[in-house]
Parts: sequence; structure tokens; C-alpha cells
Amino acid sequence: MTRHIFLSYVRENASTVDRLAADLRALGVTVWLDRENIVPGRRWRDAIREAIRAGDLFVACFSREFLTRDVSYMNEELIIAIEELRLRPTDRAWFIPASLDGASIPPRSIGAGETLTDLQWVDLGSDWNRGVKMIAELAGASTSTNPRNSLTAKAANIGNAREMQKNWQQFIWTPEGVAAASSELSNLFESVRSIAGELAQKAPNLQIEFERAPSTCAVRVGKRSVLFSWLPSSVNEVEHARLYVLEYPWRYRLSGPNFSTLEPRKCPYRFAKLNSVYGWSSDTAGEFITSEDLAIEYIDDLLSDAESP
Repeated sequence: MTRHIFLSYVRENASTVDRLAADLRALGVTVWLDRENIVPGRRWRDAIREAIRAGDLFVACFSREFLTRDVSYMNEELIIAIEELRLRPTDRAWFIPASLDGASIPPRSIGAGETLTDLQWVDLGSDWNRGVKMIAELAGASTSTNPRNSLTAKAANIGNAREMQKNWQQFIWTPEGVAAASSELSNLFESVRSIAGELAQKAPNLQIEFERAPSTCAVRVGKRSVLFSWLPSSVNEVEHARLYVLEYPWRYRLSGPNFSTLEPRKCPYRFAKLNSVYGWSSDTAGEFITSEDLAIEYIDDLLSDAESP
């Protein structure tokens, strides 16, 4: 079995853990998730047990939702992981408690008079990027402060992911579809904001800025800009709506002229779904891409232009 990080969580935190998995993978870390890595027909309890024991790290994603649940399969995963921890050397980090939302780490016994609170934990709730970086470094990933390194590593994975993801489905309009599209649009804008903010801290000389309106966000790098804008049609809010990505050779601001009249305009994307993953598919190529990868692709291009002589 390939070496990996095992992420343990409760179902209520699935979307947050998906974001954690995506950020870790973008840094070159292999992540094991039960929803993605158990093949059909496999006895899932055996698969989980093997994945925990074979993992380079076990990351327990604690949250308020976990603390309020009386019954959860995460509890069984914790038992397996604690048993495995007791077999491992005490001078090597393997079991990593992480708080997704500031929730306390439960004082569960790990033997010899110690509890999980005796292990150094990762606070993702107060500083997400720092927490992700700490986990990735424990897994041996490189997280250099060069602002291009993380984006370059992320962008390199987009082509392979697209090659694998051909069976996307346009999400047919339903009330649930409208809610899912709205949520995914927020995920896209948050990905753009997060990436732009991370780069702005690492490279203040590039003048990286992020701006958001209800259905549009913009990121500006140097003298160039890119907009992500969701334009619903008069028919309904999902089936005929499009996400337009527009690039400009100046520092475009949302308070400026009407962007819909400006060029160049990139090919539009439809809200789409691949298995249980929401994302976008271009009208022309029909390729599925996640919100994070879409943000990475365009911001990486902006960064390349800004750094060109």
C-alpha cells in the first residue's frame, strides 16, 4: 500500500476535510480518505484498519461536531490508531491531533498515564495555512517560502487530474442544485482568497490583492487581473448559468466599468459534479476541474506574467 496520511473525521466535517485533503495534496502529500480509497466490494473495516496502520501519519480531525456525538465510527478509528501509536517509538510523531474549529482535544487515554492532550496538536481553526504546512512538513513535504513553489506543485497536478476526470455530470437544476452551486461558488471564491492571501504574505513586492462582490471575485497580481463571475440566466440559476473567467492586462477593480462588455473573455464553465465532488466543466473542452484547481490555474498564470521580465 502506498505511503500516505490517514484523515479521521466525522461526516459532518466532510467538506472541511475535503479542503484539508486538497491543500495537503497540493503540497505533494498523499492523503487517504475512506470515501475515495476503498474500492467497491472491499470489506471497508479491513481497508480502514490497513490504511491506518500503513500510514505515515494519522491525523485525527476533532471538532465541535465530534465532541457532541455519542456514536461515531471515528471512535473506532481512534482505538485502532491509539493501539498502533503504542507500538511505535515515542520520539517520532505519528498520531497528530488536529482541531478543525477550535474545539478542544479530548483527553482520551493513550496508555502509560498519558492522554491525547499530551500530544502536540495542530490548530487549524485559528490559522489554517500554518496548520496545513505543519502537517505537510511532518509528512516530509517541501513547503519552501518561495511564493511560486506551492502553486507550481499544485498546477502540475491539474493535467493528470483532468485526464482522469472525464465522466463529469452537469448538475440538473433542483432546489438542492441551487444550494450546491451557491456553496461551490463560495468555495471557489474562498480558494481564490486563500491562495492570493498566502502569496501576498510571501511576496509583498508583487502587490497581490483580492476583492469580492456577491457573485464575482477578483485577484490582482502586479499589473494584471483575473475575474471569476457567476452569471445566472433568466431560465434558472444552475442549468443555464455560467461561470466566466476573465483576464485583463490592468489592475481591474469591481467598482470599475461593466466587466461583461470587456474582452478577452475565457470560455465559460458550468457547475458540474463528478461522483461526489462538485466543481466546474468548460463548455468547450468538457473537462471537469475542482474549484481549487481552477483558482490555481489562473492565479499561476497571473504570477508567471508578473514575474516575467
